This record gives sequence, structure tokens and C-alpha cells, in this order.
Amino acid sequence: MTSEEFSLLVKNIVLIFEEITQKLIAIQELFEENCQTSDEEVYLLFELGAVLITVKEYEAAIASFDQTLKIDLNYDFA
Repeated sequence: MTSEEFSLLVKNIVLIFEEITQKLIAIQELFEENCQTSDEEVYLLFELGAVLITVKEYEAAIASFDQTLKIDLNYDFA
């Protein structure tokens, strides 16, 4: 791997983590608003679980999916 390829790889990794951080912040802000319907809450909890998997926070992701299923036992994606 050349230094240019390595530099590009590092930039891409940084962008991925910035995107993950922005998504987590957006989900947190939506939860703080407390005005979502149960369908929206289920979707946010599922999205949170998916984001947590990408950063290898598996136990937190499972907890998020469990909360999803407590609200909607039939939510197919969880």
C-alpha cells in the first residue's frame, strides 16, 4: 500500500466515524424531543441498534433491539 492509498484510507475512516457520530447525535436529539409516535420510536431504536453494531457496541445494540421488540413485537427488522 502506498502512502497515498493509506492516506485516502484514513480519510475515509474518519469520514465514516463522522457520519456515525452525526447519526447518533440526530437520534439522540429526536429522543429528547419526546414527540415521536410509537412507530417512530421503534424506528429510532432500530436505527440506534444498527449504528451501535457498526461501532462494535454489540451489547448496547442488542439492548436497543430488545427495546424495539418491547414496543412492537412484530417489528421484522429487529
